[in-house]
Amino acid sequence: MNSLVSESHSLLDRDRIRSDADSLIQINQQKQKERFDRSHKKPTQYKIGDLVRVEKDIRTDPGQSRKLLPKCVGPYRISKIIGNDRYEIEDTPITRKAGSKPYRSIYAVDKLYPWLVYSYDAVSSDSE
Repeated sequence: MNSLVSESHSLLDRDRIRSDADSLIQINQQKQKERFDRSHKKPTQYKIGDLVRVEKDIRTDPGQSRKLLPKCVGPYRISKIIGNDRYEIEDTPITRKAGSKPYRSIYAVDKLYPWLVYSYDAVSSDSE
């Protein structure tokens, strides 16, 4: 009889411990989400046809400095929105290499930056 009572208490204790652990996990997940959201900005949303520049991993020969090399290349055009902050890009006539087939690749939004275009009218009106 004593063993049945202790066994039922251990089952109740196990259920209570599991529910306590579950509630603590939920609280910690919420705190971690709030901390993450405070320190991260919302990703930039691009539309099909937007021009972007792409952050590339720069590979150099030993002894050659990467310090003054460009960190981004472009312009590339957004050709498809994939979801989960992923975009398919394609090359433009400026970036297409002669004799090669068109370039298409998928990039995450954290590797894409807007291609800055300055209009001639805005530059000339400021100088007057």
